[in-house]
Amino acid sequence: MDTLVNLPLVASSKDSKLLRRRYDSREAHIRALEALGRTSLHYGELLLPLLLNKVPKNARLIISDKVPRDSWDLKSILKEFKEELKNRERCEYTAATVSSGRDERKPECPTK
Repeated sequence: MDTLVNLPLVASSKDSKLLRRRYDSREAHIRALEALGRTSLHYGELLLPLLLNKVPKNARLIISDKVPRDSWDLKSILKEFKEELKNRERCEYTAATVSSGRDERKPECPTK
């Protein structure tokens, strides 16, 4: 639990590699807690604001916009965080493919 709380802040939302590492680290630690019999019902409400404060503001806004108020829990937030991360990675991959000349299509980045 201490490791989750002490994860450093991701300052730039453009650094999707660092966002991915942070997400994967959070996911691994949460699974480890579940393996010990601790579900997110035990710690989710406490951990959620701490984790969200480690995510760049614009990513928090997008995630917050997608999760309905009645579903506001750790699992729902992490699910939307993962989707947002996949969208960012897909956008970066497409942009890199286009700029390298391997593909003539324009990047299909989701915009908000």
